[in-house]
Amino acid sequence: MDLFDLRDLAGESPDVAIHWTRRFYSEVLRPSFDDDLLDDLADIEKGLLHPDVVSPELHVLVAAAGGECVAGGSLFEYYSWSNCGLSSYTVVLEPYRGEGLARRILDTRNQILDAARRRFGYHEEPCTLFAEIADAPGTRQQIQHKLGWRPLRFKYVQPPLSESKNPVEGLLLAVNGRQTLDRHTVQRFLIDYAASVDHTVLAWAERRLGIRLGDVRHAVGAPRQEACTLMQSILRENLPEYLTRQLLELDTLELVQCGTFST
Repeated sequence: MDLFDLRDLAGESPDVAIHWTRRFYSEVLRPSFDDDLLDDLADIEKGLLHPDVVSPELHVLVAAAGGECVAGGSLFEYYSWSNCGLSSYTVVLEPYRGEGLARRILDTRNQILDAARRRFGYHEEPCTLFAEIADAPGTRQQIQHKLGWRPLRFKYVQPPLSESKNPVEGLLLAVNGRQTLDRHTVQRFLIDYAASVDHTVLAWAERRLGIRLGDVRHAVGAPRQEACTLMQSILRENLPEYLTRQLLELDTLELVQCGTFST
């Protein structure tokens, strides 16, 4: 089973990277996720071939059986301001399950994220890895639990993934390998994530931080501002309600507790 990161291919062989991106999207992602939960294909291709300064570092891992059949893969991002990763989609198709492919994909993803955080100057602080998981008990949640995911106990809303889409409720924000998490880490990630897809949040973050978020993303060891110091600005300015509500809820907590998936 071959496993390759399309981000590496994009610079050397963009046509090959686009070919595999489109196959992964049509054969793996589209059959597995609802449209509101799925990034636009054009945005994924742009993120690989023409990343802009405000976008997170996008990776698409594709597993190909015999170098031809798409068996599964993972799309994930590294957010350098918050030093967090988001595992957006990880899927292994039915014929290839039970052979350790999922673990191999996850281990490779973790190695890539570890290299990214070191490249951005976080030599001691580990990358915090999040995932959005449907709040629907079943086999998928059981698998996620076995892989170390734990849902955070607050009301999570996914930001709109494009201008044509709406914020999405009914999802859990889960963290990997933790039982509790400092609220500032969660707040920083929510701001970082929303700013990457919602221009109103991006404009606020850049104005309040006093530096272009894109410059922060590409500055090694860039200083970060604790999310708690932004709360007065959040209350004063007209941020999207979906983000304000989450940040204010988190601000009442010292630690964000992890729960368990429903059975």
